[in-house]
Amino acid sequence: MSEGVKSKFSGYIMAVAAGIILFMHLGALGTIGVFIRPIAEGNGFSISSTMLIITFATAGGAGLGLIAPPIIRKLKPRGSLIIASFACGLHYWGFAFSHTIWMYWFWGFVASVPLVFGSNAVIGSVVGSWFIERRASVLGFVFGAASLGGAAWQFASGLLITNFGFRTAYMIMGSVLAGVALLVNLVILRMPDQIGQKPLGWEEAEKQKVAAASANIASGKVSADGLTVSEARKTASYWMIFIGLFLSVLATGGGRSNMNLFLTGKGLSVVQASSYTSLTSLLASAATVMGGFISQKMGNRVYMVYTHAAFITGCIVLLLNVNIAAPIMMITVIMYALSAPISTAMSPTVNSQAFGNKDYANILTSMAPALLMGSAIYPIVVSTILGMGFAIETIYMVFATSNLCGLILLTLGLTSSPYVKMKKAMAK
Repeated sequence: MSEGVKSKFSGYIMAVAAGIILFMHLGALGTIGVFIRPIAEGNGFSISSTMLIITFATAGGAGLGLIAPPIIRKLKPRGSLIIASFACGLHYWGFAFSHTIWMYWFWGFVASVPLVFGSNAVIGSVVGSWFIERRASVLGFVFGAASLGGAAWQFASGLLITNFGFRTAYMIMGSVLAGVALLVNLVILRMPDQIGQKPLGWEEAEKQKVAAASANIASGKVSADGLTVSEARKTASYWMIFIGLFLSVLATGGGRSNMNLFLTGKGLSVVQASSYTSLTSLLASAATVMGGFISQKMGNRVYMVYTHAAFITGCIVLLLNVNIAAPIMMITVIMYALSAPISTAMSPTVNSQAFGNKDYANILTSMAPALLMGSAIYPIVVSTILGMGFAIETIYMVFATSNLCGLILLTLGLTSSPYVKMKKAMAK
């Protein structure tokens, strides 16, 4: 990068801004589990009917994710994030003033708006627009904010509920998260073309484009700077990555989310079980940052293998730890934390290598439904398995198998990508 561009490069500031927004959105949205019992007891609802708030949010997100990509493309990332921040704060205020279960379900559905319009795909497109070089490591830092936000917001929400009650807690949290996220978006966050800058690594990208053109490699099906979303969808690799992400997110999201259910079923108290899940969220933040560096230095294949292997190992250890011995339980906690990037940074990182920079933001947005459907379907998988009379251990066998299938499809999708093949041809 030339000295003139380097002296005014704002990408790192924008990455911090994106991390703050993700910290607010996904960190706060992850606290619903803390509020389930206070909402149920405060309104006289059953726990099962109150749990449907989560179903309405995740299922709404999966449905909205199918129709949202063209809307997000039209709004651009900043417009999408403004809508997400507003909806995120609004649904919290809606919870604060609701008194019927139908209203809680409605506001649960409203939570699907920030899940889609303020999602990892939108944040990833912001970071991707600023970083061609160092993209994976910066994504690791930014998505680490979501895991850190989950741990911080869970702690804060518990204190607020204890001291002020769940309704006031919702009003405080809704005001803070919407206020901070909207302020950062409106005042700080910008895309490179809005302030006359170029992404980090743009010179090298241009050199590769010229080299490909001169070698007559970028003729025909694959452009030197990547594929458009419509071109990508015509390839088998796109759909293998899409289904692979779905299966992997279904497994890792379900595995971590149901750890409390598994542990309390084995005799641990709610406090003991939640201490393990909170520690997993805290360690996941550091693991996501570390994952970005590993992807940058060792490549995405290593990145995919170690994150998926960690989750499968965590499941095996959890199933073998019959007496839930604390030292052995820590192995599962660490393994699940290491697998955290699958649900956050995996899609932006893998799709960057598979399809290039040409239409990066739109390809990421088109992949978002895979993640949202994975998050929406795992509660159905759990309830179906338990409803059929199988032991809870069966759930983790299914999740481990799903995760392995996801890894195989992601690896095949990345390997067979026409853009990856073109890059290999250039390197010869």
